[in-house]
Amino acid sequence: MECLIQLFINVLCCVNRISLEVMTLNPVCENVETSEGVPLTVTGVAQVKVMTEPELLSTACEQFLGKAVQHIERVILQTMEGHLRAILGNILLSTA
Repeated sequence: MECLIQLFINVLCCVNRISLEVMTLNPVCENVETSEGVPLTVTGVAQVKVMTEPELLSTACEQFLGKAVQHIERVILQTMEGHLRAILGNILLSTA
């Protein structure tokens, strides 16, 4: 009986949560040069959330379970800004 009680206590004390709320992020890239050397500053808005589809939720839990929402937002924002810089770096600006 004592072993069962200990197991019950261990299960209850190990609860982690992950937010499924929508997060609004504002990626900013300043003075990023295009492939033609033209500096651009771009500000965006993105709304992101953890998907509840089992495979995607599992991946999100592997990465973020138990982390603060601010940490999750910072990681996603840095990833988005990196992708945005890569896109801007490949843009060809055509002259009018």
